[in-house]
This record gives sequence, C-alpha cells and structure tokens, in this order.
Amino acid sequence: MSLDRQIDNKAPNYLKQALGCPCHSPYADNAGIQLAIGQVFERDKDHLFNYYRDMLIAIYAGLAAEEILLNGLSKALD
Repeated sequence: MSLDRQIDNKAPNYLKQALGCPCHSPYADNAGIQLAIGQVFERDKDHLFNYYRDMLIAIYAGLAAEEILLNGLSKALD
C-alpha cells in the first residue's frame, strides 16, 4: 500500500510540470479493497480487467511501478 501511495502522490507533480496525461484521479481511498483483490488474484488462473484507478491490483498482477510511471508519462518503454 505504501508503493501505491507513493505513485499516487507523484502524479500531481508530473501534472504541474506538464508531463503525461492532463488529468489524475487519486485512488488512495480504494487501496484497501485493491489490496484484498490483489491478494486473491492468481496470475495463471484468473483474468484481470482492471480500471484505470486500480494501480494496486496492477502491481499485484505483476506490473512494475516503473511501468506505471512510464505509462502515465506517455513514454514508449511502458
């Protein structure tokens, strides 16, 4: 949950610098349920169709924090 909060806190700074997408919806209020879903998710068994605010679930599914930040900044390496 702390990694999720760090990513969520960095996003507004990128917006102020005019980097990445022009909007950010904080998702910290959903972290508890995302943590619970992520803990029961099985990579080779379950399908995941996550919402753009489901960052903690995406981290549990195997997406790296670096990939999330690169995607938010619209970089080719994401």
